[in-house]
Amino acid sequence: MRNKLVAGSRKNFLSYTTCLAGAAAAALSLAPVSASAQDAAVEGEEEIVVTGTRIRQNDFEFASPVASADAETIVRSGNTSLTDFLTDMPALLSSFDSEASADTSGPGTQGLNLLDLRGLGTQRTLVLVDGRRHVSGGQFDGGVDVNSIPVDLVERVEVLTGGASAIYGADAVTGVVNFIMRDDFEGLSARVQYGEASEGGGEDSFLSVVAGTNFGQGRGNFAIGFETALADGVDRDQRHYTRLGRGEGLIEVPGGGGPYTNDFFRNVRYIDTSPGGSVAVDFDGIYLGGPDTTGSVDGNGSLSGMDYLGDGSLWDEGEQSGSGFMVGGSGTLLDEFNDQLLPGLDRYTVNLRSHYDLGVHRVFGEVKWSHTETFFVAQPTFDFGLFMSLDNPFIPANIVADALQPGNIGFYYGGVFMFRDNIDLGNTTQEVTRDTYRTVIGLQGPVTDNIDYEVSMVWGRVETENVYRTRNDERWFAAVDVVDNGSGPECRTSSGNTFAAGECVPANIWGENLTQEAIDWIMTDLTHTITNSQYVLNAFVSGTSADWFSLPAGPVGFATGVEYREEESEYDHDNRAESLPDGTFWNGAGVDSFGRYDVAEIFGEVEVPLLADMPFAEELTVDAAYRFSNYSSVGSTDTWKYGLIYRPTDWLMLRGTEARAVRAPNITELYQPTTVTSELINDPCDQSNVNAGSAVRYANCLAAFTALGLADPDPNNFVDTTSSSIDGLFLGNPDLEAETAETTTYGFVLEPTFLPGLSMSVDYWEISLDQAIQFLDSQDIIDFCYDLPQPNQYCDLVQRTPVPVISTSSPAGGIIFFQRQAVNVAQFLTSGIDFSVRYRLDPSDWGLGNIGRFQLAGNATQLRDFTFLDAVGSRVEQVDDPLLPEWQTVLDVTWLIGDFTLNYGWSWHSETERFDEAQIANDPQIVDPAYFNYSERSVHDVFASYDFTEKFQIYGGVNNLFQQEPDRGIEAYPVSQLGRFFYLGARARF
Repeated sequence: MRNKLVAGSRKNFLSYTTCLAGAAAAALSLAPVSASAQDAAVEGEEEIVVTGTRIRQNDFEFASPVASADAETIVRSGNTSLTDFLTDMPALLSSFDSEASADTSGPGTQGLNLLDLRGLGTQRTLVLVDGRRHVSGGQFDGGVDVNSIPVDLVERVEVLTGGASAIYGADAVTGVVNFIMRDDFEGLSARVQYGEASEGGGEDSFLSVVAGTNFGQGRGNFAIGFETALADGVDRDQRHYTRLGRGEGLIEVPGGGGPYTNDFFRNVRYIDTSPGGSVAVDFDGIYLGGPDTTGSVDGNGSLSGMDYLGDGSLWDEGEQSGSGFMVGGSGTLLDEFNDQLLPGLDRYTVNLRSHYDLGVHRVFGEVKWSHTETFFVAQPTFDFGLFMSLDNPFIPANIVADALQPGNIGFYYGGVFMFRDNIDLGNTTQEVTRDTYRTVIGLQGPVTDNIDYEVSMVWGRVETENVYRTRNDERWFAAVDVVDNGSGPECRTSSGNTFAAGECVPANIWGENLTQEAIDWIMTDLTHTITNSQYVLNAFVSGTSADWFSLPAGPVGFATGVEYREEESEYDHDNRAESLPDGTFWNGAGVDSFGRYDVAEIFGEVEVPLLADMPFAEELTVDAAYRFSNYSSVGSTDTWKYGLIYRPTDWLMLRGTEARAVRAPNITELYQPTTVTSELINDPCDQSNVNAGSAVRYANCLAAFTALGLADPDPNNFVDTTSSSIDGLFLGNPDLEAETAETTTYGFVLEPTFLPGLSMSVDYWEISLDQAIQFLDSQDIIDFCYDLPQPNQYCDLVQRTPVPVISTSSPAGGIIFFQRQAVNVAQFLTSGIDFSVRYRLDPSDWGLGNIGRFQLAGNATQLRDFTFLDAVGSRVEQVDDPLLPEWQTVLDVTWLIGDFTLNYGWSWHSETERFDEAQIANDPQIVDPAYFNYSERSVHDVFASYDFTEKFQIYGGVNNLFQQEPDRGIEAYPVSQLGRFFYLGARARF
């Protein structure tokens, strides 16, 4: 991967995505969950049953905050993707959607949608369907691919944000997202929707049909749902700010001119590579270890070392920037290395649900098949320091003549070096298909009048196939090594070329002259498959003690049960690509792997009413839960929680929860196969960064350079000239230990009787995560290596070179290799405050006439702390990082009058840091102060619907009404590249 238009970013922050569509209705989902009688009275609706526990109870306000959104709310968002809808909830802002997957280098992640509560990772958010586990769809973190859940079969979504691990098990460190599906459906319903972006691309077509019938004189029900959603991608040229030559790069000001170190420029280019090849004929900036190879700049003044273009024309240096880029000149535009902005994603789902009553007992079952297809266009390949012999017949004669001059490269080595971006060879692509199969079968019913039981079995399997279009390097290097032995250009016959005579297709890379025949011979498709399987057996009883006793405040509620679960994963690389770095292909190499574990658990909950209907004690209830687990991988663990609800009056509830969660490593963290990856690195030891880190960064960098034997080990004189990604390995770790989290929530819910329909809540939450299991990204690994006292575990994963490496343009001392492995890091601390309000009113109750009803909802989260602490106590503060804004807010207003509904929504979050305080302190003129931060997000959505009859409705809306665009110098933040999006739909039921 090559750098995109983000130079100047402190963390190589390539593309952060946040959902555009759906802010309008999402606020409703964040309002405090309450099943109070006043809400039902205002709306004339049935109470919503929220299942944040397995205990059967009539009051659904819990010690732990639970938020809920119903099917109507999802429709009003205009989203046909559940992830796009849910990421407007502040607690889920950091979730991994299709756009985020577009900027991952790992094969097979494209198109995944994974939920992330509190920004602590998708692996710590447990996703359930009807309270039961769902098989993982992603190979990198064990998360559930939400694309496999049919949108129109969802009755509601519940989000439980504290103390859920003891109730539902591991992975619920930050909470649970529970999708409750429609049951007992009778009749036929259909929904169709079409939408498109005002700037083009992203067209979205959606069709859903649900049919159901009762049978057996009403004892049974059978329902089937079919759903398809076809979403087109958004290409680079479909947005004005990413078109060739239009993208802005924040780079060092060329020549050091201007009042600031960095500024925004268009026409930003690489200083060394070009589409038709850049050629070095002398030793400017080239180190080979031979005669007269000083690497100094001679009279030609070629700072990059390039002298010619591949067609023989002279190289134009442009205006040089110290960051490794230039404005103008002959180099390749950075814009050329923008990936496809949004991948296309097609989804097809068939879901069958049925139940049958055998007296008082019910047999139930479900079968689901989901198929998704994603096609993603990534970057082209590139080469640094490709040695080309002078007997190649395609080399222009003037380049040959200059190269043979005494003292030049051809004079000593009989060739030249080419630096080339292979745009004419075609982009790499990934075509990922996922098939999800899931079956559920169970039996439930009463044990007594006050106790119920349920036994269920869940089996799931996800089969992922990734067809990766890439370069066969063995063929590439043979094809570009061309000679003419009198019968025309042909591939050189040598020990390095093992192809049969006439098999190799010679390729002319001098200029942009590749033939389709050569392209077809060099490019190839690799096919990797991943299979995740899950088996879960669960049995529990729940109810109250009313059969035996009741306390003065009421009976004791309880639930207890057992669960057995198996997880299995298999990764099968293409047989041709089972190699590590320096293998046969440009990317996509790795080794096959297989892993499994099982866990047996016993769990219980209890809810004890202590006081009820007393002065200053309308209710006082305590609850507790405990779970013991025995893993085949890490041994035994246990988790617990306890909570308190206190109502001094009927309009005020105080609540609090303390919990301990223990999360064992999932199957991906343990057995992630060793695969080749490549990442862009911002070297912390570069002269522009070395004084912007911790107090020990400079000393650690100095020690590293000294150990390498550099002639000048002073980091203040070190400039990292690397302009491409660095190869590394990505792998799991079977020696991981379990992580432990202590979670605290406390707050209040206010429902004043003098203002029916108003509900407000404020909740403080805090999470302390110890021995956290992390696949740290390459930048964090390298930063931690030099920002923490040594020796440390991170420096073992980083390798530097004592001499320059031409293939990556890395200088002596540069980073040439890293290893991303799951590790137990020290501690994460995060805390914040959630604010929620909901108000439902009918102005006719105030004597204002029949002007309709109004629903107002709002939610805000203040992130007060997000800190990483290493074992030695070093702190990395992350509040106001792009993924972690301090303030996040959504607002929703709905007006219902007669058959007409109008909805307005606003989604906002505060500014986040482009440069952190240390960088600004190190260089106060680093950029115009107006650009110290990325701009705030402010997205406005509108929705309208009209019911022609009780059975037919049309609706439509606009998301991002005022067309907020990504900030300068970044392609997908603080909003998506989708832009303003119009949609129109219709619903019918028979």
